[in-house]
Amino acid sequence: MVLKYATLVCLIVLSQCIFANQPNDSQDQSSIENIQDTSFTLKEVYTLALKNNPAVDAFEAKLAFAQAELLQARAWRNPEFESKLNFNSEADDLDYEIELTQPIQLPKKRKLHRRSVAINQALVAHEKSLFQIKLWSEISQAYRNVTFRDALVFLANENLELTDRIATIVKKQVNAGGARPVDQTKAGMEILKAKKKIQSEKRRLATAKKMLIGLSGGTLPESFTLVETLSSESFMNHAINEDQIDVSMHPTIQRLIDLKKQKEIILEKEKLSRFPKIRPVIGYEREGDDDLYIAGIGFELPIWNQNKGEIAKSKAEIRHISAEIEIETLAKVQDIKLALEAYAGTREQILTFRDLRSAADEIFKLETTLNEQGKVDLIALLDAKRSLLETESEYLAAIYDAYTAKAGLDQALGIKGDQ
Repeated sequence: MVLKYATLVCLIVLSQCIFANQPNDSQDQSSIENIQDTSFTLKEVYTLALKNNPAVDAFEAKLAFAQAELLQARAWRNPEFESKLNFNSEADDLDYEIELTQPIQLPKKRKLHRRSVAINQALVAHEKSLFQIKLWSEISQAYRNVTFRDALVFLANENLELTDRIATIVKKQVNAGGARPVDQTKAGMEILKAKKKIQSEKRRLATAKKMLIGLSGGTLPESFTLVETLSSESFMNHAINEDQIDVSMHPTIQRLIDLKKQKEIILEKEKLSRFPKIRPVIGYEREGDDDLYIAGIGFELPIWNQNKGEIAKSKAEIRHISAEIEIETLAKVQDIKLALEAYAGTREQILTFRDLRSAADEIFKLETTLNEQGKVDLIALLDAKRSLLETESEYLAAIYDAYTAKAGLDQALGIKGDQ
């Protein structure tokens, strides 16, 4: 009976080990879906870039290093043990002594040291934020460039479709004797130009996609598509309140402020260095038949070096960083002002070209109707078509410029993808 139970237990354990090593179907299916999903939003591309950028790993390593330094700063110095043996061969006597010394750091010195090391973590965090801000701006511009080029490819295809329609109209007019054969040849040339335009825009789109793939760390599949398209609505409904902008909270300024705090702590530590370092000593010494117990204290006498040079150096560094804070603050205010003006200007351009596009579309429809009725020639119709396509292209360019200005504004404000 016991043998049966033991066999049953062994079989259960063995089956658990076997099935534990089997792949999880749901997890595998989820990973397959992620690979097959080739449509991405801007924030998804940014997240992929963060996960696959070695610079992020470098910042994480720096943060871990700063955390280890803080852990070490909390530790006390180890005591120092020393023993000596003295043998007198003539007297056939053995003397020995034992000494234990404990270096002691003043409480204020320890506190300042811990604070200085803790600021290192904040400095690394600021550097990481600046990297993320720059990466967000670059990916935003690259993402919008792909959507812009994709829209131009679509526009070039529309151009070909319109050119085909015009060529069909011209062919009917030539057959009816209402147009010259050379007009049909011109229409054919326009079709060739339209096809070359499509090829050119597709090459530019492929280049833009390669740039975005590179920024994402090479994780985007070559056949990826983007969820977001060029749209003017987000700009028309988006306004920024300048009164709510706090330049001092920008990571660049915060980094300099923390760096100044660290230098101020170093200055305090240098001032405290003038105080002697205390070394309590306890010991035991054996001389012949006598036992000697030792207790004392040792310290450095700050006579020749009172640390005046290091104190003056720290004060100069603090003045230098204070000046850098003022300079960088003024520069950020100017950058934000220019970025806001550029962003506002692009919004005005969108409104202008949107009205022009509507007018050009109405003109082209009218010219098409008049051409079909034989009231205007091919040249007038082609001019109307070119005007429509140029206005549409300028309208798309205005939207793209607005996205680019928004990316520049985000960088000036210190905005990144997770904000």
